Amino acid sequence: LLSGEGAPRDRAAGMALLTPLAGAGDAGAAMALARTQQDADPGAAYGWALQAAAAGEAGAGALLDRLERALPFERVLALQTEQAGTAETAPGALGSLAQIRSAAVARFSGRGQSRAYGQAALFAMLGSAAGDAECADILAEIDERARLAGPAARAAWAEAEAAASAAAMAAWLEQDLPARLAGGE
Repeated sequence: LLSGEGAPRDRAAGMALLTPLAGAGDAGAAMALARTQQDADPGAAYGWALQAAAAGEAGAGALLDRLERALPFERVLALQTEQAGTAETAPGALGSLAQIRSAAVARFSGRGQSRAYGQAALFAMLGSAAGDAECADILAEIDERARLAGPAARAAWAEAEAAASAAAMAAWLEQDLPARLAGGE
């Protein structure tokens, strides 16, 4: 129904059939909806692509990147927050520098977790503070994306970054990460 192959094309009917499946977590259905809506409604497509990428659907990460070029950066941040929530540390994600780096990469790329720049920044801040170069690069990349997107994007990123920074500092102190990470944990 979406493509018109094997049945007359009827996008509305195809979307009506796939939406409940995607809503129940079917990554293939979410990816099909994202592809179908990418030109007509990039915001809706981005939400479905976030879900598909987090579930490991092939091509979803590339679609997220394309959609991010079509959407204002502040809208991207808002859609990511709708999908993934606000910046907070996940239980067990701070056990080692490798786990912190892995969490930053997953949230930045959207592979294995919903892409969320605020959460990626939180983990990248912790990893960078512990001396991890990959985490520092992730943080610099997000900063650059916001800088290039203009004043509204920089303002939205400043707000998201402040929340990530507060959460990172709380975790840094409450869990005594300087001592734990220096000890090779």
